[in-house]
Amino acid sequence: LTKLSFENAKKHFEVKFPEYIDSLNPILVEMQKQFQLTSIPFRIEGYDISHIQGVDTVGSMVVFINGKPAKKYYRYFKVKLESLPNDTGSIKEVIERRIKHTDEVFGALPDVFLIDGGLGQLHAAEIALMDNDVLIPVLSLAKREELVYSQKSNEPIRLNKETSQVLRLLQQVRDESHRFAKKQFTKQHIKSVLYKWFLLIMVKE
Repeated sequence: LTKLSFENAKKHFEVKFPEYIDSLNPILVEMQKQFQLTSIPFRIEGYDISHIQGVDTVGSMVVFINGKPAKKYYRYFKVKLESLPNDTGSIKEVIERRIKHTDEVFGALPDVFLIDGGLGQLHAAEIALMDNDVLIPVLSLAKREELVYSQKSNEPIRLNKETSQVLRLLQQVRDESHRFAKKQFTKQHIKSVLYKWFLLIMVKE
């Protein structure tokens, strides 16, 4: 039964993701070992929040499959939280909204969530998952020191900035989520400003 299940899963994967069947990225195997993940993090989703003092807050979702960007799955969320700015609350909202989507538009839930931020952002994502009975590992990567926070460790993990390929991949995911969040925020903010100017002109007329 186990062998049959594996063969069925393999065939399904080959049909679903033909572009990723060359070989498994060895960095992902190393990542699983370093962070004691329950499975190889074949699909990693990165998240970040972008805003100006809570205005037009946007959350980004970027997807890496087998260590490579899968841009067709990139999505963004207009944060609806009333009390803004609130980065941790925004992360919690975005993760809660993400896990409700398992259709082909969003794709399957990831093997690991990577949050741009520190311990607060990590805990916010954890709470969102626990409240919805979803068991998916969460990591967060803080800027400056580039420390990785994990559910498996009470202390942040410092990977070698010069030699760690795992850290480089995490940085790539984190930087891409930051770039995409900023891009979508800029679009949203420009629309809001133009709309406000339009209303102002209409009132004056």
